[in-house]
Amino acid sequence: MIEQRPSFFRIIWMDAAAFLSAIFAALFAAFIAYDFLRGNTPNQTTLLIFGGIILVALGILVWRLTTIFNLFNDGQEATATITDISFYRDRGRVAYIFMFQNEKYLNSNAVMKHGKSRMLQVGEQKIVLVNRDNPKKSILKDLYL
Repeated sequence: MIEQRPSFFRIIWMDAAAFLSAIFAALFAAFIAYDFLRGNTPNQTTLLIFGGIILVALGILVWRLTTIFNLFNDGQEATATITDISFYRDRGRVAYIFMFQNEKYLNSNAVMKHGKSRMLQVGEQKIVLVNRDNPKKSILKDLYL
């Protein structure tokens, strides 16, 4: 059986933190590039502030990507029941409960409001990937495939 892994773009498309950090990094980089293309050199304070925002956004993006890829590589599968779904504009939260090593865990994922996340229903059973060392860290597997 071929093991499925999410693509870089699927993670950014579905994960709210990854999506927002990618948007912020691209937006502020575009502001700097626009000034350079117009022939203006942005002042040093602007470069430092925008550069700092870009670095923080890229740090968050790398953190989310590595977290999700690590769960797909080393995570333990468990069956979860969706307990709550809420959306506000384009972002939302999916809460679920699952059993792992004879303990019950409640977790939620911040997601973007797209096809797969809109089709989820309360009471539905889904597979989650659980961090073996910290079971509170988990994601809904189907959203990223």
